[in-house]
Amino acid sequence: MTIIFVKDSQLLSSVKSEWNSRGKAYLVKDRHLNWLLLTQRISQATTFINSEIATPIEKVNSTSLYDAVNSEKVHKLRWTVSSVGLDDAPAAFEAERLTGYDNVISLGHGPRYLLIESSGRALLALHRARSPKQNRRSVSST
Repeated sequence: MTIIFVKDSQLLSSVKSEWNSRGKAYLVKDRHLNWLLLTQRISQATTFINSEIATPIEKVNSTSLYDAVNSEKVHKLRWTVSSVGLDDAPAAFEAERLTGYDNVISLGHGPRYLLIESSGRALLALHRARSPKQNRRSVSST
């Protein structure tokens, strides 16, 4: 699994389909505004959350995350999941980023996500859209 930490200076431009991915992308959102994950497979989000984020009591499972897709359900009182088509994924991802997540990550296999360095105008719009409390710290890509 490839983990891409999306920097504030980068914008998601396009998403290519992974093998057997059902033509959907999933936005896995942390209600505490700490994490925003974009993936084409819920199992990748489950693996990342359990290995990098969750304490033993906060571990999630794929079935419960699938049950939470496009519903009012909040898994473990923290995670919500929405699905979008691959063509709409970049716009949905960037719109969700404006709410001020600390860590923005895309998960996948291989070069499926195209990130571009954004212009100064786009950065200014992002900065103005966030309140001072919501400004994210810069995260370097790996």
